[in-house]
Amino acid sequence: LHSFPTRRSSDLPMAIALLCAEIQSLKQENRDLEIALQTSHRHGDLLEEHLMGASMKLAAEVRERQVAEDKLRELLEAATREKLDLEILVQILIDQGDASAAEGEQARIDGLTMIPNRRRFDEYFSLEWARHRRAQLPISLMICDVDHFKLFNDRYGHLAGDDCLKAVASVIRKCTRRNGDMVARYGGE
Repeated sequence: LHSFPTRRSSDLPMAIALLCAEIQSLKQENRDLEIALQTSHRHGDLLEEHLMGASMKLAAEVRERQVAEDKLRELLEAATREKLDLEILVQILIDQGDASAAEGEQARIDGLTMIPNRRRFDEYFSLEWARHRRAQLPISLMICDVDHFKLFNDRYGHLAGDDCLKAVASVIRKCTRRNGDMVARYGGE
């Protein structure tokens, strides 16, 4: 202290006071920083817990989605297999339907003359009669008979008789020009 000039000696209490105030301020700042550090640790721990929980929820959700995707994939594969099976069944039914339709149509065609038979004529005439009646239009029907066919058959044989019927059916079929016309074999001749 002796080496300090007097003027400075009087400033010493003030300097000490300033230093004490500065020390107090630093101590307060240190306490505030410690509190902030503890608070941030608590907040960090809470944040870390929250992030851990969110991470676990996301992991569980990812597992659930993977399970759901696996189930969807299995369902899609099963649906694809069933679709293929159904397509095969539909094709079989179409083929059978075509065959049945062909058989049904064959049942309506005379095997000898290859023109519609009486069954087909009856169906067609019934529909045409109803249509013409609704429209109040006239309808025409022509029945042809081969004269003395039994004698022809007896004289020239059944094969010649069959050829005669085929020729008559062919000539009459060629004479029909309109779409609605039908030539049919109604009876034996």
